[in-house]
Amino acid sequence: MSFIFLLSGLFLGWSLGANVAGTVFGTAVETKMLKFKTAAWVASVFVVLGAVLQGGATSSTLTKLGSVNALAGSFTVALSAALSLFLMARIRIPVSSTQAVVGSIIGWDLFTGAFTDYSVLVGILSSWIITPLLAAFFTLIIFYLFNAFLNKHAIHIIHLDYYTRLGLLFACAFGAYSIGANNIASVMGMFIDASPFKDIFITMNYSIASSTQLFFLGSVAIAIGIFTYSHKNIKTVGNDLYKLSPLTGLIVVLSSSLVLFIFSSKALASFLHFLHLPSLPLVPVSSSQAIIGSIVGLSLSKGVHNMHYNVLGRISIGWLASPVLAGIICFFSLFVVQNVFDQTVYHPSYYTFDKHVMIKMEDERIDINKLSILNGKTYQSSNELRNELLNIEMGPRKKQIIAEISYYYPMRVDVKKIDYELEKQYFTQQDIEDLQKLSDNYLNHKWQLNEKLEEISNSWSFKPKGIKNNSYNRELQKKYDILYTTFKIKTLSID
Repeated sequence: MSFIFLLSGLFLGWSLGANVAGTVFGTAVETKMLKFKTAAWVASVFVVLGAVLQGGATSSTLTKLGSVNALAGSFTVALSAALSLFLMARIRIPVSSTQAVVGSIIGWDLFTGAFTDYSVLVGILSSWIITPLLAAFFTLIIFYLFNAFLNKHAIHIIHLDYYTRLGLLFACAFGAYSIGANNIASVMGMFIDASPFKDIFITMNYSIASSTQLFFLGSVAIAIGIFTYSHKNIKTVGNDLYKLSPLTGLIVVLSSSLVLFIFSSKALASFLHFLHLPSLPLVPVSSSQAIIGSIVGLSLSKGVHNMHYNVLGRISIGWLASPVLAGIICFFSLFVVQNVFDQTVYHPSYYTFDKHVMIKMEDERIDINKLSILNGKTYQSSNELRNELLNIEMGPRKKQIIAEISYYYPMRVDVKKIDYELEKQYFTQQDIEDLQKLSDNYLNHKWQLNEKLEEISNSWSFKPKGIKNNSYNRELQKKYDILYTTFKIKTLSID
């Protein structure tokens, strides 16, 4: 039964493969530099590698936007996004799977009354603006470097053709890897919190996480989509929008792939932090936006000739319509799945306001005098809490903090789970010893575990926000996320 719910995610992966191939090798195929089967095989292999090896970075960001905690809900969110993608593919408009999934998750948030993390949403929305601009910028630079090199070195046309084919093959592999790393979050990210799989422990020091298993299945679905349907959508990017030569096609694919890689590389982000330089957020971005931004950059470098603005306008409309369409489909589909098919699309979220929560609120500089109507109460859904907060004059960010602090998440620190289930390669021996000091502690909120560990050692404390501390804080948060999942008590009801 669980696998049936995953079918919508696999369909979403297939739809992504059908749409995304044009951004990876459409120019190479349309210019006859690569055969479709060759490009499809290369893209399929590297999209799987990118998803499995590097897919977790952007997925964690997407789950913060909306934690879909029931498998039937995950099924509906993925299906809604896939339907919107499929409809766009039918009219030959290459749209963003990320935009469709974000719209679908917002639809889930609205239906369930869940609190949307607006800081995450703003980060994702800003990436939709940055992506095409950055792709256009990279294209201008690469175009200038290619021209400078070719003007300085006389290369025979036969040799140039050979090098271009090799370059397109490399760009196809790099582009597919980047799409797998960045966009797998859009395919399977909504299943992470409700995954039917369990971690597979191969040795004491190595395991295959449930999320990795999801990423593998999703990337295989993308590969199938590339082989079975992508040839119908290649022409829009490869030829309809702007007439590309083999060499300009290589430039476009390289620049767009570079953008996707930057938005999904934890190693690059850590390196930039080490140099005290700013880095882009690790968020899933639109591969179609990147490729089209690159094509626009190319047209600018060549004096804006032969740009088909009617096609560009059609694609832009698709970018706007896709998240809205996905959100509407998701909202009504959740109603049908819940009320017609009698499936659980979300699990209740409890919020408690005991004295410990109120003290924590005060520590976070929230005026608890305004929260007197909440004191001592328990709310059995986010909708209940949201309706109560409507009567309190406070900004949306403060209300988000109130929800995060009061969120009921019972945990028991189990020494056996510390010994056998935690990722040993992620925790030092000192970390394990610190955790053992809390053995058999019962906690009701995530922040309570943080405070307990911070009392034991400063190594569990987050550093002040800033470029130089971003990498450290991100890795520490990863540790906490593992602990939350490991120590979680499955029964969430409150007596």
